[in-house]
Amino acid sequence: RILICLIVKLKITMLQLEYIAENFDKAVAGLKKRGLLNGEDILQEVLSTNNNRKKIQQELDETKAQSNLLAKEIGSLFKSGKQEEANQLKTKTTSLKEESKSLADQLQSVNVDLQNLLYAIPNIPNESVPSGKSEVDNQEIKQFKRKYSTFDFYVKNGEKLEMVIE
Repeated sequence: RILICLIVKLKITMLQLEYIAENFDKAVAGLKKRGLLNGEDILQEVLSTNNNRKKIQQELDETKAQSNLLAKEIGSLFKSGKQEEANQLKTKTTSLKEESKSLADQLQSVNVDLQNLLYAIPNIPNESVPSGKSEVDNQEIKQFKRKYSTFDFYVKNGEKLEMVIE
């Protein structure tokens, strides 16, 4: 139980890609409200990095699918006794596996870059939060005053009470 609570408290919250893509103008306005003047450039970089990630992921999926099809075809060629054609396809699958590994490394690198970009962006404030750089810019909505009770007798301080108790 304790471990689960610690993990929840250590969870890092950040802007999500979906929110940035769907609410780009709101995200830029929120970052400007936080004092980040180049927020639009940062968010554009996040979106372009995400598009690059999607493109690499698609290429990787296509390469793996092609490799799987060739593997099935190689099996059927070996069964039918066409070993020369099967060996030619084997060399092709070897090059596809190398390409797949290269794409997987690129994808890993782009994922790390994307996470670092997202971690660097501060959360945006609620729309109701006023713009400002310090507490002077805050708007006071309601003020609570503490009412002290008045007694019709003399209240002793702590030292006098201690003497009375002893």
